[in-house]
Amino acid sequence: MTLLPPVLKLLRAVFRKRSGGTGRAPARPAGRGNMRPGPRGPSPAMKRAKERQKAGRREGRTAPPKRVKPRRGEDPLTALQRAGAEGHWTRGDGVVFRCLPDDLDGSRHQRFLVKLSDGHVIKVSHNIDLAERVPAQEGDRLGFAGDFESNELGGALHWTHLDPRGWHPDGWIDHRGKRYE
Repeated sequence: MTLLPPVLKLLRAVFRKRSGGTGRAPARPAGRGNMRPGPRGPSPAMKRAKERQKAGRREGRTAPPKRVKPRRGEDPLTALQRAGAEGHWTRGDGVVFRCLPDDLDGSRHQRFLVKLSDGHVIKVSHNIDLAERVPAQEGDRLGFAGDFESNELGGALHWTHLDPRGWHPDGWIDHRGKRYE
């Protein structure tokens, strides 16, 4: 004896309930499923995705980087630095090791050196033309999210603010219970 008939009855009942009793398939949620080309060509969602992809190429961005696994006891940002990652969206936390003078060339950036849990130090550049200045001092703990790029000095984190064009995920800095984005 197989369990197939009882399972099919259960699936039909669930299907009827989700479709509102009509017996028709429920509408697909927005997302990847609705991006397939239909009989009249690509859907509007697919067209928008392709435009964003082209815009990204024009700006010099590439495909998302591969995952980097940290070694035992290693901070994930240190693993990104070790792997030479560029343009890797990440989040983390650390203690302000040193407050650097603001970078005033082009858009203004507030800069910190942040020491991670394993002792590795990275530079955090926070755009103060697009986000509020963080009142951090040496010894304060910060949480952050942004775009990490490795360099010979230990790595840098930027895009710690809302993106006005919507091309990047929104970054932020958490300091003493307040989020600066």
